[in-house]
Amino acid sequence: MNKKLRSLAILGMVSAVAASHAVVFDLNFVYTGATPGGTAPWVRVTVNDVAANKVNLKIEHLSGSSSGQFISNVYLNLNPIFNSMSVSNEVNANKRNGALTFGNGSINGGGQSWDMRVSFETSNSGGGVNRLKPNELWSADLSASGLSASTFLDTNGDGSYAGAHLQGIAGGLSSHISSVVPEPTSMAALAIGAVGLFLRRRKKA
Repeated sequence: MNKKLRSLAILGMVSAVAASHAVVFDLNFVYTGATPGGTAPWVRVTVNDVAANKVNLKIEHLSGSSSGQFISNVYLNLNPIFNSMSVSNEVNANKRNGALTFGNGSINGGGQSWDMRVSFETSNSGGGVNRLKPNELWSADLSASGLSASTFLDTNGDGSYAGAHLQGIAGGLSSHISSVVPEPTSMAALAIGAVGLFLRRRKKA
């Protein structure tokens, strides 16, 4: 491969990396209710860019959470605000309860205001088989014009990025937990590093 083709290939790789973005929220802060059993973070929310106007939303009930606990709602913030998103490629669709809910700060979750809610099954039917329990996940691709992972990098008036209602805590208690610090992946750093390496090699050539 000659220098020009190699340069174009490297630039293409860097562009692809730069275009990929993911945001991770670890929910480890109790803002109202009881402290969940197990070890924090109890819930992780990951948003990955899939394509233009499409993201994958993954909600994990982490294995460190105590047995018997389950997620009933997950709350998110949006910037800009969306009133609807189409859902596809859903994993564990039986865990979700109803349509996604949207509102410009009008969704109440444990006394905090949110822009989006994903609700999950709470019924104990069949031993709670449809509940989102520890070591289980739900995910789906969401699509809307202008939607990207960075859309979810927004806080509410209490400084929370993402939240959840966790039920089934010992003693019949529940908790609202949140993430006050986002944890972006290293994709952007990898892209910057690749660009820097490319420029240094090009200068030496």
